[in-house]
This record gives sequence, C-alpha cells and structure tokens, in this order.
Amino acid sequence: MLRYCTLRYGWAPIVGVVLALSLTARAPAAEHAGHIPIHHQLTVRIDPQRSALAATDHIRVAASAAPSLTRFALARTLSVDRLVVDGTTLAIDPRAGHWPLELDSRGPHDLIIEYHGVVVADSADDADLVLEPAGTFLIGDGWYPTFDTDMLSYDLTVEVPGGQLVVAPGKLLAETSTPQHYRARFAAEGPVEAITLFAGPYQVQERRHANRRLRTYFDPSVADLAASYLQKTAQYLDLYQTWIGTYPYAGFDVVSGQRPLGLGFPGLTYVGTMVLRLPFLLDTSLGHEVLHSWWGNAVLIDLSHGNWAEGLTTFMADYTFAERKSEEAARAMRERWIREYAALPAGAEQPLTAFRSRHHTASQVVGYHKAAMVFAMLRDEIGRVRFDHGIRRFWERNRFRRASWTDLRQAFEATAGRSLAGFFAQWIERSGAPVITIRDTALRSVDGVSLLSFVLEQPDPVYQLRIPVGVRSAGQSGDAAVVRLNGSRQRYELRVAARSDQVCIDPDFRLFRRPLPGEVAPILRGVVFDISASTLIAATDPQAHAAAEALAVRLLERRPVLGDAGAALPVNSALLIGTDAEVAVVLSREGISGPPQRIAGRGTGRAWATHRPGNGVLVVISGHDASALTDMSAPLPHYGSDSFVVFEGRRATDHGVWPAGTSPLCVDLSSANDHGRNAND
Repeated sequence: MLRYCTLRYGWAPIVGVVLALSLTARAPAAEHAGHIPIHHQLTVRIDPQRSALAATDHIRVAASAAPSLTRFALARTLSVDRLVVDGTTLAIDPRAGHWPLELDSRGPHDLIIEYHGVVVADSADDADLVLEPAGTFLIGDGWYPTFDTDMLSYDLTVEVPGGQLVVAPGKLLAETSTPQHYRARFAAEGPVEAITLFAGPYQVQERRHANRRLRTYFDPSVADLAASYLQKTAQYLDLYQTWIGTYPYAGFDVVSGQRPLGLGFPGLTYVGTMVLRLPFLLDTSLGHEVLHSWWGNAVLIDLSHGNWAEGLTTFMADYTFAERKSEEAARAMRERWIREYAALPAGAEQPLTAFRSRHHTASQVVGYHKAAMVFAMLRDEIGRVRFDHGIRRFWERNRFRRASWTDLRQAFEATAGRSLAGFFAQWIERSGAPVITIRDTALRSVDGVSLLSFVLEQPDPVYQLRIPVGVRSAGQSGDAAVVRLNGSRQRYELRVAARSDQVCIDPDFRLFRRPLPGEVAPILRGVVFDISASTLIAATDPQAHAAAEALAVRLLERRPVLGDAGAALPVNSALLIGTDAEVAVVLSREGISGPPQRIAGRGTGRAWATHRPGNGVLVVISGHDASALTDMSAPLPHYGSDSFVVFEGRRATDHGVWPAGTSPLCVDLSSANDHGRNAND
C-alpha cells in the first residue's frame, strides 16, 4: 500500500449536535465496479477505551478476480466469528490469521465475514494500527479482511462512543451524533488500494466551497487553525481544477493526529497535531497533499514502472509555489535540489523507474527532486502551453486507473506533436546525471561583431542536452542563449555584446546535472547520504555520550558506524558530535579550525559542514552539554539541506548555506579577447 507523505465562506461546528444527512445511499464507486475486483460493505463498532472493534463485512467478489483470491487475512489479535460464502456457512478456525477460500469464475461471489477483537500495533516504531481514546489510526492492512488484490471499493459505516468522531476517505453519505454515540457512513468514490479510518475527540469545522464539503477534524489544541486550513484548501482546489481538471471527490478533509507526519489519501490528508502550526504547512505541504488527490489517488500509480506521482506533485506544488513567489525563490529551490544531489555518493543513485516510495532522505533526492526537475526541463523543452495541455490530457485519459511514466510520455507527445522517447529514456530509465565542462573560450571581433566561442564536453554515455548559456556585459546579466549538446564534445559560436565580460553555463540550474567541485557548498546531508561515513562521539560524560548517539541516529536515519574519538578523522565523510569542549579538542588535534566566525560561540548548540580532502564532507555538531544535544535532536534533521544551523535550545536562531564561490562553469572573458582560454584545466 502506497501512502503520501506535503476562502470566503462561512463555517459550522458539528460537535454536540444531531445531524442526519439526506444523501443517496448508492456508493459512488459503483460506476467503477467493472474493473474493481472487490467491494466491501463494512459496518464497524469501535470501543477506544478497550482498543476493541467488532465488524461485519459483506463482500462482493467479481467473477474475473475470484479464482486468484485464494485467502483473506486479519490482524493476529482479531478472530472470525462467522464466515459465509455464497449463502453457505463454513466451519473455520476463528484465530487462524489467514483463511483459505475456493472461489470459481462462475461468480460474482458474496461473502459475509463477522469478526471482533482488539487492535494492538505490532511495533511501536511502525504503528499503522492504533485504536485508543486519544486517537484511532487504522491505515495498515489487517483491521478489515484483506485479500491479495491491489484494488477495491467500499461502503463503510462506523460507530464510536459519544465524545468521539470518525472520518474516512470517501464521500460522507450520512452521519448522526448523540451524547451516547456518533455514527457516520462513507463510500469510496473510485478504486482505492486500502480502507483507512481515523477517529478521536475531534472538533470539526466545515465550509462549503463550489458545492463541496471541506472539513477540519482537529484536536482542540489546534482548533484555532481550522479557518486558515479551510481557506487554503479551497484555494488549492481552485488552482488545480483550473490547471488539471475537475476535482474528483465530493470534499476534502484535514485530520490531525498523534503521529508527527503527513499522509495523503483520496480527498483527505492526515497531519500530526504537533506540526500543524509550522509556518510552511499552510503555504506548501497542505497544497502538496491536496494535489495528491489527483496524482496518486484518482490517478493511481503503476509501480511496476516506478512512482511518477511524487515528482509531478513536487513540481506542481512545492516548485510552483516557489515560482509564484519569485524567480529567485524558484532558482534557489533548483539549486538546493542540485546541491543535495551532489551530496549523494557514487552508487547511491537509482533510475526513476526504480523509485517506489520515500524510505530515506536520500531516496527523496531522486524520487521527488530529480523527478520534479525532469518535469521542469520537459516544460522548457516543449513550452508551457503544450506542457499544460499534456497535463490535462494525462488526467482525462487516466482518471481512476493505474498510470505509468509511459502514459505520461504519450500524453506529452500528443500535445508536443513529436516523439519524446529519447528525453524520457535518458531521464527516467538511466541513473545518474550529466557532467558538463567548458573549454577553449574565446572572444573576438569580426567586422565590428563580437563573437564568443567555446567548447562544451560531457563524458560517455552522452545525454542529449538543452543547455542555457548566460553572458554578462558590464557586470549586468545580458545576452542569453540555449544550445544543444548531443555528443561528447561540441564547439559553439554566439554573437554577444561588445563589452561582454563573463559567460556562464547553466547559471540558474535549469538542467539536472552533477555539479563540478566547488560549484555548490557542502551541506549537513552530505554525511546523511554516505552510509560509509564514520561517526565519532566526543563526549566522556555518559549522559552527553548517550544524547550524542541518539542525535546521530536521528540525523542519519540509521545506527551510526562508531569510530574511535581518539583516532584521526577519516579523509572521507565523517560526523563529529559531542560537547563544545571535547569537540574543540578533536578539531585542534586534527589542525581543523573551530566553528566558522558566523556561528562561533552562538547559541546552546550548532552544526556545520565542510569539505574533506578525500571528496567527502565533515559535519560537526557541538552542544554545551547533554541537554543541548538532546534539544537539537528533533529539529536538526529538518535543516539537512543547509551548511550550518545555530540552536538556542530547540529553536533554530540562524541557518543557511555557505557561499559556493565562483562556478567552474563561469569563465571570465576579460582576458579571453582574440585568444582561447581553457576552463576546468
């Protein structure tokens, strides 16, 4: 199961009132039943105080799917009370965990499964099944009868005790609320991959927008944010309906919960209560999750050919929001993506056809950011109008079905009027990125016309590249051009202004490429991405040592490879972490200067990155004491794309990226008049 982890109308609270919605009882998913193998009509009663549920599931299995569905499963703590297949009650072991079935192709077949039990997470680290008064979180397989199929529909009725509310993806068909209980009925509005359910002591606010119901199900501690989230949700729906096509669901819900993460479902996003107040949530992450209702939910992903949805969503949400802010913000985002890609060590890359979901920050660099850059480059390649037409065409032809990179290519080829096979093959099917160098730069005058010549090179196997070229004149950005590099070496000659003084290749990072040494600054994630990096803990106090090791685990997203703090630092990537005094001793012993002037002596803790002689990165994390190291543990990973960060307790007071210096792809033309000059020598 794949999950996604980023107004002018009045509102009406619903808690404590009785509601009875007069709505159609037909499940909207019925129109898609022809290609959905299983339909669940599921009634569930939940008792959060006992972590218990009891349910009856009436299941219709399509004839075409029946022979392949040989069993169903439930969580280990649930027991089957009754199993009826096509009117015949079967004798079963109630605690088997997996129950065999024999269904022939003469169906459809009707099953009735009654079951009950408690819901207990198998692992505290991956608690996809939680049922308790503070919040019910059922997104994992097994809380309902789970079959070996990747597509289903459902009609779900849930009852919870008074004081609790329940919400699920899908159209809200009816709800009633009394002091004793709350009951709601939901229906999937298209094929889905799983049934998801949330419940808790929510406060609900609602707005109607364009005949759709928008709701927030928030913990009381963040209920004051509801109006802002409803307003922004409506704005995002308007944006994407105009860009893509009609929003495919009856409404959109924002649900808060105990887990500090964000997940996207059809017409619903779950966001951790503790992160809802983060300033970027409303302006970026919320829009990202709203967009997933189109990409990944209404158009499902054919994972056999890779996950295209995260890259397209990142491009149309995060990157689009940066573009709407300013060109400088968009350039900064592209540069950050290139900088993070540069931190990936050799061998850590994969083609986009191999990306399935984010399992580590390193996978996000490819699956989200490289893929988003591919869409930005595609728009540059075919033009904005044809690109937007391709987006709408892809949506129209793939709504409520699985789609792949091939379907995307075909949609854009239809609107571009030409083959894009080469473009998609090199960016989607190949791992890695091109490396470009510039050589033999010359500026000469012929009959009063200034001509700039240069050579671009790339190693084999070559890419077919569209490369922006910028020329500065009298210190100001001036002439610009786009050149094509389709081989390993090509010479160019451009007409430029007479006073041109600098030429830069891809100065705004519009091309996804591996930057040259010195072109980008080191970042904290450099040590996160390198699984061979050693971790040295400079803290003799037991509490400080434990805090340092816990911080290393949090930052690296893995158990660190611990080295001897008394040994020399490796020349490749390393993490040095500990107390201020003991970190200073190690740095002095190695002949490495202490914190850079900008952050020296500031805050209770700080982290910074520097390049190492062996083409690695050294990341230093230094805190006053154990408490300071502990305070940095939660927020520090969020600053991984920076070169430095300063903390005062848990609050970051300063952060940023070191200046990268002059790019090797920028050549000074003041000494290149009428003679050649080599760069990258």
